[in-house]
Amino acid sequence: NPFNGETSISFGLSSEEAVKLEIYNALGVRVKTIAEGQFPAGRYHFRWNGSRDPSGVYFARLSTGQSDEVVKMLLLK
Repeated sequence: NPFNGETSISFGLSSEEAVKLEIYNALGVRVKTIAEGQFPAGRYHFRWNGSRDPSGVYFARLSTGQSDEVVKMLLLK
């Protein structure tokens, strides 16, 4: 899923949960917290603008009370 500048991240919750959505670089350094807080059930869509970050591999980490998921992303400029 290469992207240039901006990408979208979507997820769904079946019940209310504490959510944290963060972006990490390939070294494991957090570069952005996109969302954090208590979210009701539903679908959510967030955008990350990486235009100020260097090209490379990044990871979107979604942490909830039920799971912890990581998605690899490739920023190309």
